[in-house]
Amino acid sequence: MEKSYWKKQLRPIPFLLPFLIAYLLFTVYPIFKGMQMSFFEWTLIEQQEFIGFDQYTRLFTDPNFWEAFRNTTLFVVLSTPGMVILALVLALLANINSKMKTLFRGAYFVPSILSVSVISYVAIFMAQPYNGVINNVIQMFGFDIEPFWLDTPSLAWVTIIVVTLWWTVGFNMIPPCRIYRMTCTRQRR
Repeated sequence: MEKSYWKKQLRPIPFLLPFLIAYLLFTVYPIFKGMQMSFFEWTLIEQQEFIGFDQYTRLFTDPNFWEAFRNTTLFVVLSTPGMVILALVLALLANINSKMKTLFRGAYFVPSILSVSVISYVAIFMAQPYNGVINNVIQMFGFDIEPFWLDTPSLAWVTIIVVTLWWTVGFNMIPPCRIYRMTCTRQRR
């Protein structure tokens, strides 16, 4: 009985082995290789020279690093709650029984299948200062202002967050069971 138990428990290993090998080769090994390389000063042509923690000392004393770290943290703090909340609201709206349910689902999801270059081109086109779509809509409502959406730092943050939400929220609103083709079970009351 014990032999058949272990045979049953070990049966999935041959199926998991290719993934494990690929994961170790393409994820774990590059992480450790990158950590090792960070202790050396070298180019592809010259001999490697061990410099220890000098690169980390330069990194943590560089003001550009701390500005990039602050910007990245601010982006995550501002965009993540919006992604979760907006995805939940849109998922609830997309599941309302109506004739336009399929249209709503498609309209919410289509931006998430576009590439970064296409999304950035559309965002730049819409946020142009004089003939952009956003400024034209603002002027249609009678406001006589022309904001420079990508030139003013505070407006650039708003633009980047809104474009990121528009681009990613469609994927986030889909239940994981639909993504991985599992069966979504719904309890009936």
